[in-house]
Amino acid sequence: MKPAKVILFITAVMLCISLSSAAFGVQAAQSNAVYPALSSNTNIIKYVPHMTTQSLAGRPDSDVIEFSNGKTMTVGRLRQWEAFAAKLRAPRVDKTPAAFKVRPNPGNIKMNLNNLSDLASAIKLSNDATVKLPSGKVTTVGIIKLFQPYIEKKLGRKLSEVQIRPNLSGPAIQVSKATPVSEWKNISKMSDNTVLEFSNGFRFTIGELRQKLAQYKLSHNLQMKTVPQKIQGQKRRLK
Repeated sequence: MKPAKVILFITAVMLCISLSSAAFGVQAAQSNAVYPALSSNTNIIKYVPHMTTQSLAGRPDSDVIEFSNGKTMTVGRLRQWEAFAAKLRAPRVDKTPAAFKVRPNPGNIKMNLNNLSDLASAIKLSNDATVKLPSGKVTTVGIIKLFQPYIEKKLGRKLSEVQIRPNLSGPAIQVSKATPVSEWKNISKMSDNTVLEFSNGFRFTIGELRQKLAQYKLSHNLQMKTVPQKIQGQKRRLK
């Protein structure tokens, strides 16, 4: 900002502060007065000590206040300065989102977020709940909810539409590629909420496994139906 503008701004602020009191002084009015062109029809108000803005309530903006040294200021301009001074006096409203006022508690992590399913589950927790991101950093659910519209825009769908995985905590049956077929047969008879765990720590339920197998079977059947059609097409091209 140029020095001249800085000086002008400081002068305006000083005038507003002086007008914020019950009465305004002659010195402030003289140093910052506006000099309108006076006509024969202009109503001139002689300044008197202890004159207040309230005493001018019934006056139109075109009326002019004349000070003892002959300088003048319109009532309308005075009201503008008073309105500006009122804004400066008004207490500031804290517009900081409530989510930023709650700090995460690393010692009380409610959930680790490893995938979209975890994220969809996390937004159902209270705003002050602490969760751990894949990067290792912690945040609150309130912060996630604050950025939820942006996240959903990037995903192209609502978090409520993301399939939430079942609870995978608690005991789990250890499985691997070396698990014999006989044991898999016994596992297949267990309930959907039974948790299985691979040697790398990845967990899933029997219900999830059945869904994947059903999807694979459907996809495989569709592929098998198209094979005869492809063979017939090849035979026609050979002819």
